[in-house]
Amino acid sequence: RAAGKVHAHGEAAALLERALEIWDRVPDAAELAGASHVEILVRAAAAQRSNGDDHRRAELLRRALGELDAEDFYKGTKRMEKAHDAKLALAAELKDKGIEVLDVYVRRYIYDSRYQQAIEQRKIQDQTVYKNEAEAKSASANAAKNKIVAEGAASVQVELARGEAEVKKLEAEADLYRRRKAADGDLLVKLAEAQGTELENQALRGVGSENMVGLRMAEALRGTRVIVLPTDGEGGMNPLDLRTLLKRFDVKE
Repeated sequence: RAAGKVHAHGEAAALLERALEIWDRVPDAAELAGASHVEILVRAAAAQRSNGDDHRRAELLRRALGELDAEDFYKGTKRMEKAHDAKLALAAELKDKGIEVLDVYVRRYIYDSRYQQAIEQRKIQDQTVYKNEAEAKSASANAAKNKIVAEGAASVQVELARGEAEVKKLEAEADLYRRRKAADGDLLVKLAEAQGTELENQALRGVGSENMVGLRMAEALRGTRVIVLPTDGEGGMNPLDLRTLLKRFDVKE
């Protein structure tokens, strides 16, 4: 700044360019220099104009945008910030010529072929990284989906097995119920038969036993010719006197 005040244009230009070269390596450079980076660019361009180096002056003005790397260029905020710096530098440069700079628009950015190749390679690497990340996310999503499907299928199988077990249980309970009812029915039949037999025995042991015996004998002799003979009175026969019985019916011995 002191060199500029004493109009030592060549020394001022050299000092300003040196400041621009080390700007990014010096912490709080703007505070130490008492000016912003774009202001230093404008001063350096003015010093080169006074020094008569128009080529160097134009190069300094281009540096406002030339500091953008490939990534910064494709970030709108960075590109607009540097375009604004270039506008300020151009406005200061052209002000004394009666030209007003309204704005600076960056339409195309051209790099050195080797740097361009490096940029394209970086883009390919970035795209590869994005592609791998997308594939990894897709694989993770597919794995999650397959897990959900597998869990759903397992749940279905569990529910089917549970349903089959429930059916088997109900069938077993129904079969047991039928068996119990059949056994209860058989027991009732047996009890009824036993009670019937007991009643018959009681009848045989009671007052009507003779009649019961007679009925049984009649049933046994059904279809057989029976001769009834009196056993008492005047013509009575002794059933134990076989000779008399045979003689009476004219049966020869």
